[in-house]
Amino acid sequence: MTQGYTKSLVFTALFAGLAYVSNLFMLIVPNVSPAFFIIFMAGYILGLRWGFISGGLGFFLISYFSPFGMAMLPLLAVQILGGGITGLMGALARNIFPVKLNDWRTYMLYGFWGFAATSIYMGAVSLADALLFGPFRERFLISLGFSILTIVSNIIIFSLLTPLNKSLREFVKRV
Repeated sequence: MTQGYTKSLVFTALFAGLAYVSNLFMLIVPNVSPAFFIIFMAGYILGLRWGFISGGLGFFLISYFSPFGMAMLPLLAVQILGGGITGLMGALARNIFPVKLNDWRTYMLYGFWGFAATSIYMGAVSLADALLFGPFRERFLISLGFSILTIVSNIIIFSLLTPLNKSLREFVKRV
């Protein structure tokens, strides 16, 4: 193993663990989950592959060790895939729209990334939940109603914490 591989592996595990711990915040404030931003940062800092792995692992930990019990396997698979996609989106954001500090448009753009990442995840999970537990239409609409709170909170979280992307990326390079 090379030093770069080991470093990426360690930071992947760190981001996944931070996502899990941050998600415990939802026990205090329902539907507010900084885990999406942490996984997005993993992708932003570590790139496509490690961002995807970090997201999948992070959301596996969140679901598997949930105080409410683990999700059924099909729903767990959707959560893991959705977490991985969130990490991929972070890597894409870095490549397409790098953070420019002191530019209000950057904060707005990253609010949009928060909207997109959370919407994709919550939409997929709501769809899987409705298919598993039905009746489909009612279950899907109710689930989307709760998802809106998470989406709005992540728009705010992503907008406010955007400067961390560049700072943490520089920190990881130095370590």
